[in-house]
Amino acid sequence: PVTNVGDVEPGCVVLVDNGDGTYTRKTVTTDAATGVHTVEIAAGEKIIVGIKGDLNGDGSVTALEARKALAGSTNADKMTKLEYALADLDGNGTVSALEARIILAGSANPAKLPW
Repeated sequence: PVTNVGDVEPGCVVLVDNGDGTYTRKTVTTDAATGVHTVEIAAGEKIIVGIKGDLNGDGSVTALEARKALAGSTNADKMTKLEYALADLDGNGTVSALEARIILAGSANPAKLPW
């Protein structure tokens, strides 16, 4: 069975905890007619919903998190796998210096975050 989780914000990352310290990113889709963002999860999957760029889960994006993302862009071992997934803004599996820069801009002015 599959559950449809509605009203997922585009600034959120939905991850499945694989139970081994790794995470699988779920695809969030948007219904063009209603604007509702959804993600499908299988029964029993443990999910984590985080804010893109909020590496420590406190609900805000800070310059410290941007700095950590920048360090992670050159050495993924500088971050936990969960932090890495939250810093990977475009979901391509890597964290870039550009993503760290976006996080930094958003820490100073949340309106600059592209979601």
